[in-house]
Amino acid sequence: MDQAQVESLVRVTARLSAAAFVAALIVFSIRRGHPARLRSAIRFLIAFIVVHTIHFAAVVWLALITDSENVRDRGGWTLLVPVAVLFYLAALAILRAWSNLAARSWISGGAGWTAHAGVVFIALVFLNSYLARVGPRPAYWVPAIVMIAAVTTYLSGFSGRMSR
Repeated sequence: MDQAQVESLVRVTARLSAAAFVAALIVFSIRRGHPARLRSAIRFLIAFIVVHTIHFAAVVWLALITDSENVRDRGGWTLLVPVAVLFYLAALAILRAWSNLAARSWISGGAGWTAHAGVVFIALVFLNSYLARVGPRPAYWVPAIVMIAAVTTYLSGFSGRMSR
């Protein structure tokens, strides 16, 4: 694949990842009162993790092709690597909490708050990318608003803690 194709792969996987994350939040929000029905939200969350892993691989591939120009344009490796690690820790915290809810297992307040913080962190990573682009491309307001609405819907359904 040439540089243009890898750049397209980076863009497509970023968009698919965001769509899967938003879908997971919306489905979770609709089904949160029925733990046994959370499996579809968990599937969307797993799809998000898989697609975002492909996205990260494509970003690294593009870095190899461009001598890391794409990474330098986003703050460099010293920013990218910790954000990627936190991204995965957040996604896994959400997956753990949701899986425990689906299994009707007890979830500590700390685990619930960690999952909520993970949702907010991941959304902020996406929003950082969208809001940096709205000046030259106002169409980026659409995914930004959709992300904010999905996170707000997700968080508004909790009365202080995640429970069974």
